[in-house]
Amino acid sequence: MTENLVQWNFRQFYISLAQVILTSRIGRNYCEGRIVMNNVCFAYPSRPNIDVLKSMSLVFEPQQSTALVGPSGGGKSTIMDLLDRWMEPSQGNIYLDGSNVQELDMKWYRSQIRVVEQVISKS
Repeated sequence: MTENLVQWNFRQFYISLAQVILTSRIGRNYCEGRIVMNNVCFAYPSRPNIDVLKSMSLVFEPQQSTALVGPSGGGKSTIMDLLDRWMEPSQGNIYLDGSNVQELDMKWYRSQIRVVEQVISKS
């Protein structure tokens, strides 16, 4: 299995998307699983003048695992929260198989994403 690696350093998040046949609000009957983050920006509402992510673009290919690794405060959890739609980008878009995730049924969309979080400790 090919892995894409966005290198930072210490913490790892693995994402894999399952292929399923479900129906979304916009009539999708099949999920291939390709997620694209296109020029995504994000700032927390409590600090709107400080961008946590600036024009970030990433591609998560279907049937592959992707690791986001980096130091505390590096944006890994923010990326995951945006992918899970717990937060929305201030600019840019996130797409699943070419469809903007904001147009998809949230419950259906979240059922397509699998996240395994690992904390690596140094001995």
